[in-house]
Amino acid sequence: MDMDISVAAAQGMSGKLPVVNAKAKNLAKIDKTSKDFEAVFLGQMLQPMFNTMEIDPNMGGGSAEEVYRSMLADEYGKLLAKRGSIGIASEVKKEMLRVQEGN
Repeated sequence: MDMDISVAAAQGMSGKLPVVNAKAKNLAKIDKTSKDFEAVFLGQMLQPMFNTMEIDPNMGGGSAEEVYRSMLADEYGKLLAKRGSIGIASEVKKEMLRVQEGN
C-alpha cells in the first residue's frame, strides 16, 4: 500500500517536475547570458587601452602581438565579469527577466 501511495505521489509530481526543471534551466541560461554579455562588453571597453600601447621591439611585435592583445583584453573582460564587481550582468539579468515576464 505504501508503494502505491509513493508511486501515485511521484506520478502527481512528475507533471510539475519538467516545468520546474525548465524554469531552472531558463534561469541558468539567463544568468550565463548576462555574464557573457558583461564579459564581452568589458573586453570591448578595454580594447582601446591596448591599441594605444606601443609595441615592444624586444617582444617581436608584428601581427601576432596584435592578435594576442585582443585575446588578452577578452580574458581581462571575462575575469572582471566573473568577479561581478561592475554590476552590468545583474542589470542585464533583471531586464531579461522583466521582458520574459511580459511575454
